Amino acid sequence: MRSRLLTVVGLLTLAAGLLLGTARAVKPPHGPNLWAGTWTTSTGRLGLRLMDSRDLAVAKSETRRRDLFDRLRCHGPQYYRGGYVSGSDTGKVIGCGTPRHLTGRYLSDNRVIGGGSFDISNNAKTPIIVDNTPPLTFAGNFTPDTVAGKKRTRTRWTGSWQDDFIGDGCCALAVIASSSRVELGQTVTLRARPASGTTFTFEIKRAREQSWYRLAKGVADTFRLAARIPGHFDVRATTVVGGRREVSATQQLEVQFPGYDAIVADAGVKSFTRAAWEDSLTLATPQGLVREEGFFIVLDTCNGRYSHTARKLGDEYVPAPPPAERPGVELGSRPADRPGVLPLGCGTYAVAEFHTHPGTTYTNLSKGVGPSSEDDHNANVRDVPGLVYDYIESTPLSGEIPDHWPLHSPARLYHAGQNRRKTPP
Repeated sequence: MRSRLLTVVGLLTLAAGLLLGTARAVKPPHGPNLWAGTWTTSTGRLGLRLMDSRDLAVAKSETRRRDLFDRLRCHGPQYYRGGYVSGSDTGKVIGCGTPRHLTGRYLSDNRVIGGGSFDISNNAKTPIIVDNTPPLTFAGNFTPDTVAGKKRTRTRWTGSWQDDFIGDGCCALAVIASSSRVELGQTVTLRARPASGTTFTFEIKRAREQSWYRLAKGVADTFRLAARIPGHFDVRATTVVGGRREVSATQQLEVQFPGYDAIVADAGVKSFTRAAWEDSLTLATPQGLVREEGFFIVLDTCNGRYSHTARKLGDEYVPAPPPAERPGVELGSRPADRPGVLPLGCGTYAVAEFHTHPGTTYTNLSKGVGPSSEDDHNANVRDVPGLVYDYIESTPLSGEIPDHWPLHSPARLYHAGQNRRKTPP
């Protein structure tokens, strides 16, 4: 005996859309309209889509309503219709019920075979199935209509969900970001799900503004966004399903400035801060004069490279015991950015400050190593992390080096102040 379950768009659409390659390599999350999509069943193949008010109006007035809609045993809240293929037989189906339980009618395109009823339930534990784990399946039965002289027979019927198809209404369009928070220079992948539209448009706007900017438009349901502008953003996707425009809910995305660890891990930053340290060593004189050296570190999001502002030198000092003034360098205010323009622009941003701390090679004084409380304060006021190049302490946990410490002793970068510049609105 054959199952007889329907197609809303006719046999040609069913054969082309459901049977010839709609499956995707990676299946999207499925729900909450769990019956929507294509199924492999114990009797063949089945395709169902969620019905809207216009579909219901058609179902109530079409000529086949006496065998389909008029003989439904339920009244919503959800309605589905679609098509089946079972061997050489094809047909139409309509059903109603809940995301878990569906009862309905089928009608063969072969007038000799006729129609019947079905009653099935699926194994879903939640209204959304993610990655089909466990796989979404159904079980129940179908029963052909009574034929004169033959006994009404109920047959067990099972199926496994395979994929969604264009316009099946499995779920509201959503844009899924690979991460809701990234740093400048990183890439975030935006995916439109379910991927059942014909074209997709990805858009972005600043969270506090109203204007949307197009990132991309085409048949691809995925877009890789290179984060080149810092800020708090909303992203969304738009698609066209059955000639109707569908817009996803917005998803929040924060593009942060790089943190201290990311900055000091960069090969370019390591190179030019080390060069500045080596240069500051040459400024120390046997007469005890020392000078600090510093600059701001800038990230160019067009090429992903770090550079720095012009080098500034502090005044010459001869270190002396407190309350004598200590060496220092005036970096001034954080330099202005050259911001990128939405949607895909790029720019340059000051992301850190840097300076060196002279040693004790030519003095009779010991000194602490690493950032001072003033260094922490200045970095926080300028709203950037601070990088300080200084010697490694002479004795672990001592936090200092003694007098006449060798000029080219091991040194490293230290962290002053906050971890990263604050994200703009």
